[in-house]
Amino acid sequence: MILPTYTLPGRKTVSNSLIPKLFQTTKERVQQLIAEADAICLTTDDWTSLNDVSYIALNAHFIDKDTALKYFLLGCTEFHERHTAENVSNLFNETIHWGIANKITEIITDNAANIVAAVHSTTWRHFPCFAHTLNLTVQHSLDAINEQLDKVKAIVQYFKHSSSSCIRLTAIQKQMNLPILELNQSVVTRWNSTYGMPDRLLKIKDAVVSALAIEKPRLNNLTLYEWTLLEKCVEILKIFYEVTVDMSTEKSVSISKVMVLVKIMKTQVERAISQSIENNTLATEAALLDPTHFYIRRNIISGLNSIKKKLRSLFVDEEPPPIPQTSSQLTNVNVWAEFEKEIEKEMVRNPTAASIIEIDKYLNEPLIKRTDDPLQWWNESRLLYPNLYILMKRRLCVPATSVPCERVFSKAGQVINTKRSSLKPEKASQVLFLQQNWT
Repeated sequence: MILPTYTLPGRKTVSNSLIPKLFQTTKERVQQLIAEADAICLTTDDWTSLNDVSYIALNAHFIDKDTALKYFLLGCTEFHERHTAENVSNLFNETIHWGIANKITEIITDNAANIVAAVHSTTWRHFPCFAHTLNLTVQHSLDAINEQLDKVKAIVQYFKHSSSSCIRLTAIQKQMNLPILELNQSVVTRWNSTYGMPDRLLKIKDAVVSALAIEKPRLNNLTLYEWTLLEKCVEILKIFYEVTVDMSTEKSVSISKVMVLVKIMKTQVERAISQSIENNTLATEAALLDPTHFYIRRNIISGLNSIKKKLRSLFVDEEPPPIPQTSSQLTNVNVWAEFEKEIEKEMVRNPTAASIIEIDKYLNEPLIKRTDDPLQWWNESRLLYPNLYILMKRRLCVPATSVPCERVFSKAGQVINTKRSSLKPEKASQVLFLQQNWT
């Protein structure tokens, strides 16, 4: 209306001109921001679209100069080769063109053997996705109640496939003054949905039993003991559900929570969940460097002195720098020369001693609230603990899970849908890159 002579860009103009230009400018901006990072962690995962095209996503996570947690999608690109360890490793090495190869501290992946082997063939360290490890652990434990879960699935499936039964169930919930809730069906790949299925059923148990008595009595075959068993199992699974949700964040520090949450889960179910995670050096250091977890320092980490020794060893143990010559040393004769030489030796900063003092002082800091942002605390304390601040940026930039890649694939499923099934992989990659990184 303002400019009638203006012609809106057509589909081909958007696809062949505007998107590539915007992609290039956005990529340059991302490269500039990543170049300023001191340490970077990568998360990666793979996905297959509805038209059977395989993609691999790679995210970069780091702490910027303002001590804020940032992440960018480096790419969600087509991967048409076999998913062997060698081929995946070659893909990882292609990240060198971003200029970050010497900044990568860790790669977070799931526990797939080929992906793990690919990371081990590089010079970078691997940390298993905590959420995926937790998922495998819980899925294995659910084998003990498979019979009961099958009965619950049958009930849920019946209501999902019968509109009249759903209407009756809703009417009964209203009559009983129960919350109007729909039943949830489980998904094989996500144990959270398996928890949600019996949890939702138990919340509207009375309405479901009443509806089945009218519609399908034979499906109401859960005994009193099995109903009680499901209630107890849901109580135990709830802690794992809350941990999974808490660890799936990508906008706050998560790696430092691993040891705390493992300890909590152990206490709740009275058994070891993942001894390998508790012994992981990366998680230990991250927990120590998070000022919200004073609990860790006193209760989980055995042998605090050995951990302090480990942290001290992370500082560069170099020889003291040579003492610069002064005017007194340049003169031929000076009675104060030897005295000044000894004084200058004392004035030379000893990095090892300074790191010891710095660590001891940090470990005696008061606890901050669990809900406070540890990065904000570090931003305010960066001058007090300059060495630990550098180490913190290398540890707390690491996410505990590869969930950010899962979210990329959720968006990818919306982009490459049935109406866009013929979208070329290169164009889809550009669109996903812009969706994640363009602000």
